[in-house]
Amino acid sequence: MHAKHTLTRDVDQLHTLVFELQSQVNVLKDQLSLMKHRLFGPKHESVDVNQIPLFESDDVQLVPVASQNEIVPKDTTGALPEKRSALRVLRSLPVKVEIVDLPEHQQHCDCCGSSMADIGQDISRQIEYVPAQLYIKETHRKKYACRSCDLEIRRAPKPFQPIPKSMASPALLAHLIVSKFADHLPYYRLEKRLSRLGITLSRNTMSEWLMRSAVALDAPYQSLKQAVLDRCHVFTDDTILPMQNTDPLRKTTLKSRIWVYATNDQRGPPITVYDFSTGRQQSAPHQFLEGFHGHLQADGYAGYQALYDSGQVTEVACWAHARRRFVDASRLVKTPGRAHEGVRWIRALYRIERRIKLLSIKERFKARQEDSIPLLKAFRAWLQQQSASVLPKSPLGDAIFYALNRWDALTEYCSAGELEIDNNRAERFMRPIALGRKNYLFVGNETAGHAAAKLYSLVETCQVNGINPLAYLTDALSTPNPECPLAWRQHQPHSYAL
Repeated sequence: MHAKHTLTRDVDQLHTLVFELQSQVNVLKDQLSLMKHRLFGPKHESVDVNQIPLFESDDVQLVPVASQNEIVPKDTTGALPEKRSALRVLRSLPVKVEIVDLPEHQQHCDCCGSSMADIGQDISRQIEYVPAQLYIKETHRKKYACRSCDLEIRRAPKPFQPIPKSMASPALLAHLIVSKFADHLPYYRLEKRLSRLGITLSRNTMSEWLMRSAVALDAPYQSLKQAVLDRCHVFTDDTILPMQNTDPLRKTTLKSRIWVYATNDQRGPPITVYDFSTGRQQSAPHQFLEGFHGHLQADGYAGYQALYDSGQVTEVACWAHARRRFVDASRLVKTPGRAHEGVRWIRALYRIERRIKLLSIKERFKARQEDSIPLLKAFRAWLQQQSASVLPKSPLGDAIFYALNRWDALTEYCSAGELEIDNNRAERFMRPIALGRKNYLFVGNETAGHAAAKLYSLVETCQVNGINPLAYLTDALSTPNPECPLAWRQHQPHSYAL
C-alpha cells in the first residue's frame, strides 16, 4: 500500500516508468517480429519496390516484396539458352564415336541397282554413363638371387602405400574423402554405395582410413596454411561443428568450432584453409594466425581484438553485416522509411564494387578514392543525423550505431585495391560445413575434428581453383611425404594444374 501510494503521488516518476516499460515492450515486439520472419519468412533480403530512390542514377532493379497470395514469376534474364548450356556440357566430356552403317545389300539403289555414294552422315549425341567399378590390384614384385654365392637377394621396390599394411589404394581413399567432404555423404550411405559395387566396408574401417589419410596429407595442409599466412589479406569466419561427448552423464554434443581462413585471387590463386578447435576461445585464431601481418576481414567477434591491438593485423569489417541490420529494421515497418534509406546507401556502395570488380588493383583503389570515399562521408553524416532521433536498442538504432561504432573498420576496404567490401567469401566457405553437419551430424572426437579440417581444406581449395579433387587427392596420396612441408608447394591444390 505504501509503494502504491508513493507512485500515485509521484506522477513524473510514473510517467518515466511507463515510458521505459513501453520502450522495452517495443523492443521485445521488434525482436519477436524479426524472429518470426527468420523462422517463417522468405530467406532472401528483398526491398519494397515502392521506396523512394536515394539517387537519381540508381539503376538497380528492385525486387518487389511478395504478398502471401501473390506469385512472383522467376526472373530468367541473363540465363543461358538451353542449347548453349548443353553445348558447354558436351565440350567438357571426351567423345567416343560409334559408326552406324547400312548393310551392304541396302547400299544399292532400288531403282537402277547402282551402288550408292557416301554423301555424309547425320550426327546425334547422348551423354553416356559408365558405372563405377572396384577391382583387386595385385602387385607381383620380382626377386633376384645370386646362384653363385647365395648371399644376396634383390627385390623390386614396393609401391608407396599411404596407409601401410592396408588394402586401401590412393584412388579408393580419394574417393572416400571426396564422397564425405565434397558430396557430404555420411558413412552409412557410403557403406550402401560400396556394397552395390561388391565390397563390404564397415563404418569404423572407413573412419579409420580417413583419419590416417589426414595424417598422410598433413604436409600439403601445412603448406597451404603457410601460403595463407604469406598473403596480406585473409578472410575468416567460424561456425559450430558438434563433437560427440564422451562423458556418459551428458547426452548433448559439445559445441566445438571450425574456422575458415581464405584468400581471394588478387595476389595469387585463391586458397581455403580450415582449422578446428574445441570451443570459441580467442586462442584458436591467435594460434593459427601467428606470424601473419596484414588485413583480416571478419565479423565483430571480440576474440580478434587482441590481434588488432598487436599492431600487426588491421581489421576490415563486413558491409554485408551492416546491411543485414538495416534490412531487418525495414521489415518491421509497413511504409518505406529510414531503414530503407540506409539500405539504399549501402546498395550504392555495392554498385561501385560491381563496376570495378574486373579492374586491376591500382584501378580499383583509384575508383574507390574518387567514388566510394565521398559517398561514405555523406553516408556517415546521414547516420550521425539519424542517431540523434532513434532509440539505441531499437532495430533501426542497432543498425545505425553498429555502422557508426565500426566505421573505421567498415571503411578500411578503401585503403587498398585488393581488399573487398564484405566477408561473403569466408561465409560461402561455411556452407560445406553446414551441409556436412546436416548429414553426418557431428565428429567423434578432437582428432577427428582436426582431420576433417585438413581434408575440407584440400577439397575446397581444389574446387575453388577448378581442379578435380579426386584427381588431386589420388596423386597426393600416391606421393611419399617429404620431410619439409615447404617442398609440397608444387603439390598444393591451386598449383596442381600448372
